[in-house]
Amino acid sequence: MGLVANDWIASVALITLYMGWKLLKENGPPVIAASFTAQLLQVTSAMFYFALSGRAVYQLRNSDYRPMILIGLASVAVLFAGFYFGAGFGRRSSSTRYIGTLLPFSTYQIFVGYASTLGASGVLQEIAWTMPGFTQVLLVFSR
Repeated sequence: MGLVANDWIASVALITLYMGWKLLKENGPPVIAASFTAQLLQVTSAMFYFALSGRAVYQLRNSDYRPMILIGLASVAVLFAGFYFGAGFGRRSSSTRYIGTLLPFSTYQIFVGYASTLGASGVLQEIAWTMPGFTQVLLVFSR
C-alpha cells in the first residue's frame, strides 16, 4: 500500500492496523478491534482515498498532512495500548487462584428483579398519567 500511495505512512498505518488487530482481537471482545479500526480509518482515510482513486482532497493538497497523520496514528496506538494493558489483557491469569462466581445473583434472581422493576415502572407510569404532580417527580427521578 505504501507503493500504491507513494507514501511510507500508508505502510506504517497498515502495520499499526495489523498489530492492533493481533493484540486486540485475540485478547478481548471484537468490538474493541472494530473501534480501533474505525479510529485508524478516520486518521488515514484521505491518504487511502488518494491512493485508490488518484484524487487528492483539499486538505491533502493545501496542508502538510504527514505530521498530522503520524500524530493521529500514534494517538490511536497509544489509546488502545493503554486500554489493552489497563484492562489486564496482557497479564496471564494464574491457574491456582480461585475466581469464585462471576455474578452475585443467580439467573432466576436477575429475571425476577428485572420483571418486578419492569412491572413497577409500568404501574408508576399509569399512576403518573392520573396525578400531574406525581408526573414531575417521576421525570426528576428518571433523569
